[in-house]
Amino acid sequence: MLGLVSGVLAGLLGVGGGIVMVPAMVIFFSMPTTIAKGTSLVAIIPTAIIGTKRNISKNNVNLKLALIIGFSGVTSSFLTSRISLNLDDRLSNYMFAGLLTIVALKLISDERKAI
Repeated sequence: MLGLVSGVLAGLLGVGGGIVMVPAMVIFFSMPTTIAKGTSLVAIIPTAIIGTKRNISKNNVNLKLALIIGFSGVTSSFLTSRISLNLDDRLSNYMFAGLLTIVALKLISDERKAI
């Protein structure tokens, strides 16, 4: 069910499944944050592949920018994953909640500007 909901949101809104899956696994399955993050990363691979294929076929991708972001993302995630695995779950939860709050406030701010 969680995969269905995150897949629908990813398809409709273009958001990563982790935004939905990580909090849901922590809240509803009492999963430690580190396990939820790792599980989410593996679970989103098929969704990302399908989304990538579809968006490239619709010419909705700036390939040069995507490759630059992808390369820097792989490099930084390789380095920071070592730190993340040693973070206290509580601190990790606060950091994730802070990120989601910033994203939500930015979306609300942009929506108000459009009105």
